[in-house]
Amino acid sequence: MSTESEPESGATRRERLSGSRAVTALCVLIGLGYLVLFLARHEWPMAVFGLGIMLAYAAFTRLFAGRWEAAAVLGGDQGDERRRSIDERASAVAMRVLAVVLVGGFFVTTARGGDASTWATLAAVGGGSYIAATVVLTRRG
Repeated sequence: MSTESEPESGATRRERLSGSRAVTALCVLIGLGYLVLFLARHEWPMAVFGLGIMLAYAAFTRLFAGRWEAAAVLGGDQGDERRRSIDERASAVAMRVLAVVLVGGFFVTTARGGDASTWATLAAVGGGSYIAATVVLTRRG
């Protein structure tokens, strides 16, 4: 019985690289978005900070993906069924937390007499997308 893992197929390696490249590219684009947005508002410390955070996230996930599985998953590497399952479960937990925060924000803002339309819209989009995804995924088989 060998302890060596089987070599990755070319397709599996490409899939892993495309996921991590997509996350890195998205981090760079969001960081540049922060930079442009805050420089337009003459808030250069926030511009630098936003860009820096996004570049640091991309660098962290790239550097530690080989040593720490959480960094690999956060960096978009879903090369096996276990990592895909972790990503799906983490997404489900995040959705539930966001739902509680959005509904809570709606209630607090409404109780204080403020305009809760932003909270309501975000909660409606979150709930609607959850319902739509559930319908589509259950019909798909």
